[in-house]
Amino acid sequence: MRSDEVLNILISLSEGIDPEFNTPFNKNHILNRPSIIRALCKAVARLDKDSLNTLSTWQISEESMLLKYFYSGHDLMSISKELDKSCEEISLKLSELDLVYDLKVA
Repeated sequence: MRSDEVLNILISLSEGIDPEFNTPFNKNHILNRPSIIRALCKAVARLDKDSLNTLSTWQISEESMLLKYFYSGHDLMSISKELDKSCEEISLKLSELDLVYDLKVA
């Protein structure tokens, strides 16, 4: 298996999506547990360090909005849409801020 395939699978799993069927896991699924999500996000970040440099940079206002949406209880997908950033970018930024453990996945 190629490393980009592994990375795509891990990203899907960290977003609460079944990579084979592209469907969300139910809320009680083991991969929706906060500690599991955080571990997957950290694994993605470590495997994808090179491409992290190509992701968009975060403005202070965007980070503030991220925190607002996060603490208001928005899920990953809605935050992604509101900030016009990928779920991967949102997950990685939350992981960087040590907030992934509270992340709610749709």
